[in-house]
Amino acid sequence: MDGLERLLSRIAGKEAVAPPSRLLTLKGQAGSLVSLLVSLLRGKTVIFYEDEDEAMLLKEEIEFLKGEAPVIFPPKSQRLFQRDDQSKRMAFLTRLLLGHDFVGLFPYSALGLSLPRREYVLGSMMEIRFAERLLREELIKCLEEGGYELVSIVREKGQYAKRGAIVDLFPPSEERPIRIEFLGDEILSIRSFDVRSQRSLKEHERAIVTPFKEGSLEGSLFDYMEGEMVLVFSSKETIWEHLGRKGRDVWEKSLKIDMSGISEEGSCEVKVSSNEDLRHFFSSNRSETFIKLGEKLREWRDMPYLYLFVYT
Repeated sequence: MDGLERLLSRIAGKEAVAPPSRLLTLKGQAGSLVSLLVSLLRGKTVIFYEDEDEAMLLKEEIEFLKGEAPVIFPPKSQRLFQRDDQSKRMAFLTRLLLGHDFVGLFPYSALGLSLPRREYVLGSMMEIRFAERLLREELIKCLEEGGYELVSIVREKGQYAKRGAIVDLFPPSEERPIRIEFLGDEILSIRSFDVRSQRSLKEHERAIVTPFKEGSLEGSLFDYMEGEMVLVFSSKETIWEHLGRKGRDVWEKSLKIDMSGISEEGSCEVKVSSNEDLRHFFSSNRSETFIKLGEKLREWRDMPYLYLFVYT
């Protein structure tokens, strides 16, 4: 554990390092350490995964550590529930565009897929605010153009219902459906509601209507990435094959966590024996460790070329 203690001392500022290393290699059975690091970071993070079992494990760990579940982009398949998969894909892309504190899981198998154009997704969104002037017909037009299905009662994502001055809708990016009530051409209220009971739950000042249909598939994942990102991967070669010009720009600006087990020259190596060692160390230094680690990781987000290499 000397290596990990040295790392945490460095993070806490107790050990002078000149110059500060921006390349960190964690060797050994790091296990859930990646989920821990990701849960402490703020900003946009995309973790690439091999299969659904790996995605579910990452989801459970990150949800436990961060208190919020990551968004999963489903692998391409011929499953019966294709409408559900479409909803999940659009939720991933819209939240990647809009979210300030986003963690998403993306399959390697989907890297070569053509995705909806970024411009289409942005252009198909509508922001709605309380007391704003908006014709009910304009909202319905936006929903129809976005691929929403008209139903009598909203129960699934991508559906909408209208009755009198009320329009219910379920955007793919939301956890609960939304109820918009009009008074003439003014929005009287915006409320989330329960799918089962159909009862209103919470008032909101604003809501964003995001498209359900995917439109023309002429884009890529990297079109949706702007500014600094955190990319977590175990196969740099697989990702590199699909990097276009925008993708290379994203790559250069991003903090990268490499789980392939291949370290590079100039890295700071820290050996971790097992997850049991991690649990023991963090339990005995919990408060100081998590506070300092969180602060330092947020500082590192401002560095344009910080690399974290992790493997088990």
